[in-house]
Amino acid sequence: MALKTNEQNSGFSAMATQTGATNTADRDIFASGAGTIRCMLLENTDASDVHYFKVYDSKEPTVGTTDPVFVIKLGLSTNTIVNCKPGIVCSTGVSVSAGQGAGTTAGTTAESSDVPYTIFGA
Repeated sequence: MALKTNEQNSGFSAMATQTGATNTADRDIFASGAGTIRCMLLENTDASDVHYFKVYDSKEPTVGTTDPVFVIKLGLSTNTIVNCKPGIVCSTGVSVSAGQGAGTTAGTTAESSDVPYTIFGA
């Protein structure tokens, strides 16, 4: 995962990218605790399995136990843009994961390159 900043637009002042989310949460992706997600570019490169992308208001969520604040189902071999207006506000920290289980359920994990993402926030 790489954190990049965008100094030209304060509404999108942080950007986190990852080549693939799994059931091991990417923790505190903006590295600043609280954050607001403004837009997400999500992909499911897997042609065989649906995956669920989850956002947690936590610096250290436990996948399968911690309730996500946002879940989106990613169909087979799809690209998805999620515009989050006014934003997904995470007051503690922004963490994400992906797997085949809906809701809190972890389910089978996504392979390391099945669910790449880019998240823009502040």
